[in-house]
Amino acid sequence: MPQAATTPRNLLAAAALAVAAASAGAAPFFSTYENEIASSGFPEILAPQAYSVTLVFDNGSNSAVSQTWTGAQLTCVIWRMNDAQNVVFAQNLAAAPPSGSGGPLRTNASGQVDNFFTALLGTGGTASHLASHFSGFNSPVPTLVGWYITGANPVFTSSDDLFVNDFGGGVSTFPGHWSNPAPFTGACPASAATPAQPTAVPTLSTAGLGLMAALVGALGWRTRRRNGT
Repeated sequence: MPQAATTPRNLLAAAALAVAAASAGAAPFFSTYENEIASSGFPEILAPQAYSVTLVFDNGSNSAVSQTWTGAQLTCVIWRMNDAQNVVFAQNLAAAPPSGSGGPLRTNASGQVDNFFTALLGTGGTASHLASHFSGFNSPVPTLVGWYITGANPVFTSSDDLFVNDFGGGVSTFPGHWSNPAPFTGACPASAATPAQPTAVPTLSTAGLGLMAALVGALGWRTRRRNGT
């Protein structure tokens, strides 16, 4: 039985399908801790009300299953204060990394957090301040903010001797107190809204780019061969 000829158009279609299959990616992931404010020296941050801390991280993977993220792969930290989440601090950790970190964040085969950082500190001074966003704070905004994910109080401070204490004694580093990683498509600095869990956004990965280049090269070679060049 005669076989259908393989045309350049067919090869390009196959290339596109192969690249799409190889390069479906996702946004970075986030995990959130939630608790209650025990006491606060900031007049706009109210006790006893809720607050949350969200970490955003990216290791280049499109999966949250059996993954490890180090402190160097953190891209953002977002603090949302009060029941209304109307006081927000966000620091771009890609521009101004944590001043201290210990241990990685790791997930198991079910995508659950089974290991968390032993400590994360944000006391980077002016560089951190320039990479930060403030929303809902009284004017003037705090300078030289410090934040602490250590399991001890205070959890949030400013150089004006203001503070926030956690009802449980500090932002917990126990894995079970952090939400399982989910895709994050927000931005840093962030809005006051708690991040949703959006549908993964397809991207072209490095592997996908390499595959496309190889397929296009093969197509060019085949075309030259058919033309006798």
